[in-house]
Amino acid sequence: MRTEQEQAITKKLKKRGQRMLHVEAAIASGARHDIEKRLTGKYYTPYCVSDRLAELSMVGDRIKSVCDPFCGDGRLIVSLIERSRSEDYLKTLKHIVLFDRDAVAVEEAENNVRNALRDVSRSDVTVESKVVDTFLLPITERYDLVITNPPWEQLKPDSRDQVADSSLYKDAIRDYSKVIADSFPSAATSKKRSVGGYNINLARAGAIAAIEMTEIGGQTLIVLPSTIFCDQVSTEFRNNFLSSVKVDSLEYYPAEAKLFKGVDQSFVTISAQRGKRTGPFSLTRYKSDLSILDQREHHVECLSDTIPLSIGGREQKLIQEIQSEHPHLSCLEKDPRYRLRLGREIDETRIAESFTESNRGIPFLKGRNVNRFSFVDDGLPRICPETKKIPRSVSYQRLVWRDVSRPSQKRRVQACILGPGIVTGNSLGVAYFCAQDPELLKALLAVVNSLVFEVQVRSILATNHISQGALRKCSVPHIAFEDVSVRSKLAYLVDTISSSGFSPEIEVEVAKSYGLNRDQFFELLAPFSKLEEREVNALMERTLWV
Repeated sequence: MRTEQEQAITKKLKKRGQRMLHVEAAIASGARHDIEKRLTGKYYTPYCVSDRLAELSMVGDRIKSVCDPFCGDGRLIVSLIERSRSEDYLKTLKHIVLFDRDAVAVEEAENNVRNALRDVSRSDVTVESKVVDTFLLPITERYDLVITNPPWEQLKPDSRDQVADSSLYKDAIRDYSKVIADSFPSAATSKKRSVGGYNINLARAGAIAAIEMTEIGGQTLIVLPSTIFCDQVSTEFRNNFLSSVKVDSLEYYPAEAKLFKGVDQSFVTISAQRGKRTGPFSLTRYKSDLSILDQREHHVECLSDTIPLSIGGREQKLIQEIQSEHPHLSCLEKDPRYRLRLGREIDETRIAESFTESNRGIPFLKGRNVNRFSFVDDGLPRICPETKKIPRSVSYQRLVWRDVSRPSQKRRVQACILGPGIVTGNSLGVAYFCAQDPELLKALLAVVNSLVFEVQVRSILATNHISQGALRKCSVPHIAFEDVSVRSKLAYLVDTISSSGFSPEIEVEVAKSYGLNRDQFFELLAPFSKLEEREVNALMERTLWV
């Protein structure tokens, strides 16, 4: 039952007619000072990006109405207007519409847009603004051009929010999530992949809303986090989005560019026309200094597939060749000779409550303990088996890998072999062969930790999560498991690796197993910008490639 304070807050909020009650509840209960910014994804578009979007907007004489449904201070539309200063552009524009839930931002946006129109002598354009939650707005009008940067937040509670009335807060999030899921079904996390029942991503919902507010044949220009085009949980969104519009261009900005203050995340800008399916489109990737890294035409084979934003065209072509010639890792799960098993072991939620000083406790390993080819086992805490169910897999020798790894890291895949008797938390993924052949597991470790395997991972993911699903989609060289001599050599090299975890011999041996030659392997090194020159030289040593 709710406390009198919670009931009073709820009554007050409902009187105000707000449906984004979780934001109001958090503010009312004395949460951290920036809680509204976090929950609403209030990060304004950098001017260099808003100017670039203006350049991508369609030129012509048919744009009569423009809308920004998440307008902030109005800078995206201001950039459009300023572009018309030097070009015969937007000459038929008659109507500008601004929506945002923040009343202060809407007032600022309207003033900024009116001033920009005055500067280019466009007194014939009407400006309409409205304080509204766009996600809850019935779509009764559509516009020739929709340009926007919607909020990017995942709707879920966070202990760092410091919300006093957590039950009210969580109920409000679930209520709001249900409303959005009803309006924008593909904004929800793909089936069976939600965490704790919180499955709504506002960026996905914002992208769909922007499309639905665009006239058939009209243009949508939008800023979105790159993750929703590269993760495993947005498959329904990608299928819905890319079947509703024809993407003309997608431009990728790396996290290292640090364009959004306080947000270390890569993002994309998209120019699309509503009413046609996406086919081939222009894909541009920028460096951290905003110079162009590469540009290519990207062909979409399946609309729900991830888009390889973190690799270039040459690497993508090589990866496609590799994956056409070698089976996916998932095939080792289906093959009765190997019976590979992937999974997790124990949930780390409130794990400290299960720690014990008793020698009967099971040593517990977290992700931070794992490095490439090794792990740190000094002073591991112990889990009491009476308070936490210990899975059978603990009796196996296993390959474990870090579940979390930033895309900007030098090497994303961090895996090692763990012997029986140690249990892992869900910050680690686990793989083992039911056959319990040590050579098989060492060969798998050599492959999973290799550059050739990791470049496939990078082509699939741009998130911090190294999922089982992503690993399953990567190809492995069948000869590394079927040929006894190759398998034994890989196992021997794993046994003799140095403490640094870097072995040119293993890398080259795995690359050969994939059928790559020296030049092809060199091409695949392009995404690994943090490899040192001495490491590249060691990998290219000709004697290794004989």
